[in-house]
Amino acid sequence: MLYRTTVDVAAPAERVWSLVADVEAWPSWTPTMTTVELQGPRLEPGVPVRVRQPGHRPDVYTVLAVDGHRFLWAARKTGYRQWADHRVESVDPSHCRVELAFGVDGVLAPVVGTLARRLVVRSVDTEAASLKARAEAGVA
Repeated sequence: MLYRTTVDVAAPAERVWSLVADVEAWPSWTPTMTTVELQGPRLEPGVPVRVRQPGHRPDVYTVLAVDGHRFLWAARKTGYRQWADHRVESVDPSHCRVELAFGVDGVLAPVVGTLARRLVVRSVDTEAASLKARAEAGVA
């Protein structure tokens, strides 16, 4: 299963990236996150991040890649892996495009993906809309 959404944001890419990269602050601007706890000094490959979402047990994601406009993390489960990709691309000095993706792969991915698809779509779309609203309000 893979779900991807893109949103155009009327804010500079640097401002939006600062919101995306400050994962511990996500609960302050998106209702899809209860707590996000970075288990290292900063967002960088190899660092675990404990994520709690409403109605779910905590997951521990491991940061796989970070490059200043994108980060990718994944959490291993029995029989599958779930991952999320976050990208911010500048369109011009005052606008950017954000792409959020969530995927599930592994032996149980077809079952998990089918069961979770509606929730994933709702969550990713909410996160994109929440990020857009926060960035366009000028809060970084």
